[in-house]
Amino acid sequence: SEDGSPLGEVRIALFGDIAPRAVANFLDLASGRLGFGYAGSSVFRVVKGLTIQAGNIPSDATRGRPVSMQGRSSFEGGGPWQPDRIPSPVSHNAPNGGILSMMRTADGRADSRFFVTLNDRCGWADERYEGFGQVYSGWDVLRKLEKVAVRGTSNAPARPVVITGAGVLGADDVAAARAALALDATLPGPQRKE
Repeated sequence: SEDGSPLGEVRIALFGDIAPRAVANFLDLASGRLGFGYAGSSVFRVVKGLTIQAGNIPSDATRGRPVSMQGRSSFEGGGPWQPDRIPSPVSHNAPNGGILSMMRTADGRADSRFFVTLNDRCGWADERYEGFGQVYSGWDVLRKLEKVAVRGTSNAPARPVVITGAGVLGADDVAAARAALALDATLPGPQRKE
């Protein structure tokens, strides 16, 4: 939601065969099964035409830091963890964008913060971030988010933008995601780099 007004729902297919830790962390935080998660966290940066950054979940260890530096994983007492694979085997140059990647701390580890690419020219991220999913529904919501007013060079939304709900979908949704992304049902995962 933006300033309390609902924007809609975004659905993301996850690639657990490629990035199992990233997917496990994301599923734990999307489900809220640990008593904390993405529901209630904010979209903290919107870079028009490039990325939407979200998923900052504050913890006792990160309180007082800038919002863009607050992250809490589902692993190791909420601390950051080492991504499965960098460089990413998932191409961030996917047609139309929509690649989901974990953000990283200054020391290269990941927590709860993630970003979604908004175009097909994000190959710069392949060597730095682990792609582990792709948007298959809700592009209208991403385009609305892309247009929110931001503050200065921080690109932080001028009004609060919050993930009001998050969850994990069932097996029928996996088939829908594969169809929407034109993935062969016999192949595990997304477009891979050559």
